[in-house]
Amino acid sequence: MDFGNNLNWDLALRTTLSASPAPNETRGYFPIPPKTILLDRYILAIGASSVKAKPNWRLAGFVSPRLLFSPSSTSEYIAAVQSEKGQAILLNQLTLVRFTDFGVTPYVMEISIPSWLQQLSLEIWKYQGT
Repeated sequence: MDFGNNLNWDLALRTTLSASPAPNETRGYFPIPPKTILLDRYILAIGASSVKAKPNWRLAGFVSPRLLFSPSSTSEYIAAVQSEKGQAILLNQLTLVRFTDFGVTPYVMEISIPSWLQQLSLEIWKYQGT
């Protein structure tokens, strides 16, 4: 693997997520709901930042893969199988994430954002190299 070669990385997502205002709620907003993205690579570099985060906050969220298959057409559960526990993503830096490659593509990555973050900017890069 050649992580240092910029040509091996493709941008999968660049977005800013914001909490919805809710004047009647204790915090004054509804937390940012989980975000999902469809991916075809299992090695990622994920950057996160928040202009509303306190300087001592470190956690941007957790990411976990959901494989799109079902063991049976009669299963009572949706075909989005969690294959491993979530991995922490940190604020103000890129985090290298490597999920287990089960050979199921595409898959859905779920991003869970802590309730105290009112705004989160994300960049997700997927590794295309060999």
